[in-house]
This record gives sequence, structure tokens and C-alpha cells, in this order.
Amino acid sequence: MPTKKRIPLKTPTPLTNNTLAQALASRLSTARARKHILQSEAAIKLGIPRSALSKIETNERTVSAIEILQLADLYRQDLATLLSRQFTELDRHWLPPWKHTT
Repeated sequence: MPTKKRIPLKTPTPLTNNTLAQALASRLSTARARKHILQSEAAIKLGIPRSALSKIETNERTVSAIEILQLADLYRQDLATLLSRQFTELDRHWLPPWKHTT
């Protein structure tokens, strides 16, 4: 009787590199909305066009480290939360329903 090949189990990383950029974009958008700041207002504070901020929030444009720091300060958001590889309260709206925690 042949033996079954054992597949080693890996500890899953909640956010992969592929979804980390998407998560950051979404978190920035959510953090801005929660502070009731318009894209145009945030863009002026950063010194970038509103369309650039829109592209950052939809993951169509990369965001620089300086911009992340500026946005975190503007939104009064902890950098660790924005950059976390774990799911955070800012991710709730884009998670599949079965991933939501109560």
C-alpha cells in the first residue's frame, strides 16, 4: 500500500505581498473618510493633485514613505495600523463576509 505524501502546513500570513498594497490603499481611504476629510483637502495638505490621491486610494499609484507619514499625521492614524500585515479595523469594509469578526 503506497504511503500518502504529507504536505507540510505553513502558518498563513493574513496579508500577502499582493494584497498588502491593496490593504494600504483601502486603509488610507477609510482613515480619511472617518475623519471627514475630502480628497481635495488632503491633497492640498500633501501638495499633490487630488487625482494623485484618488489613485493612491485605489491602488493605481504607489505611495511614498513620506506621503504615508504625512497621511498618517493628517488622519491621526497609527503607522503600525496602516502598515500592518494583520487585518485591522480599517479593513472591515473590504473583507469577505466570512472574514468579519464581531
